[in-house]
Amino acid sequence: SQNCGCGHHQALYGLAKRLLQRGDDRTQVQSEIGRWRAFMFPRETLQVELERRALQDPAIRQALDELRQQGIC
Repeated sequence: SQNCGCGHHQALYGLAKRLLQRGDDRTQVQSEIGRWRAFMFPRETLQVELERRALQDPAIRQALDELRQQGIC
């Protein structure tokens, strides 16, 4: 009931299952799922990456703060 109706979670579950059946190790599976998740959810992926970079770069932090004030991010 907590999953969205888009079916992306089911696709990622199926991907993980297939990769494990193929013999990929946990690190490989997590890496591939991350790639697919970034494709399916680009906005969220970009936001997480910008927030990660903002921890070290004050200019990115300022840009994120300005975007949030505008209601865009």
